[in-house]
Amino acid sequence: MMTTFSAVEDAIIAVANAKLPNKLNECRSLPGSWSVELLKQLLQRSPSVYVSFLGGDFDPANPALLNGVFDVYFVQKDADEATRRRGNSRAIGCYDMMDAVIPFINGLTVPGVGSLRAKSVKNLFAAVLQDLGGSVYAVSFTLPRMPLGADFDPSTLHRFLTFHAESDINGDHVTDFITQFDLPQG
Repeated sequence: MMTTFSAVEDAIIAVANAKLPNKLNECRSLPGSWSVELLKQLLQRSPSVYVSFLGGDFDPANPALLNGVFDVYFVQKDADEATRRRGNSRAIGCYDMMDAVIPFINGLTVPGVGSLRAKSVKNLFAAVLQDLGGSVYAVSFTLPRMPLGADFDPSTLHRFLTFHAESDINGDHVTDFITQFDLPQG
């Protein structure tokens, strides 16, 4: 099943791959929050481009519409800081990747969803990146009035087995906490 969010991420990934053919080691979606461990892994796969859905605000006039925000991350690792940004004859830099991709995502129309608009570019420079020999730039795009749930078909979901447990730690016959989660079946 393709969700609105997946459709937007897939469209962005398709543009990045098309505009940077044979230049990227990886191009895919990622969760919005990054850890130092994830950053280390991503730097090892550079040069790379990643996309994340970061959230958004509901349209006040229609709560079935979301003003979404997607970030596109450009990642490069090199011993030389200038090469990470500017590239050279042997490596593509973050600036090159952004120049090749941003103009084609800005205004990109995702059928049935809407059009992306460039909002900002951020250099995610941090001491940890300097120590790891990497650079990451994030370009934020907004997608106003994204429709939610229009094509949702619950029959496409896998069946789940629900685990539910109530715990009485003190033995006082009062539930202290409840644990519940779903396990995919089949």
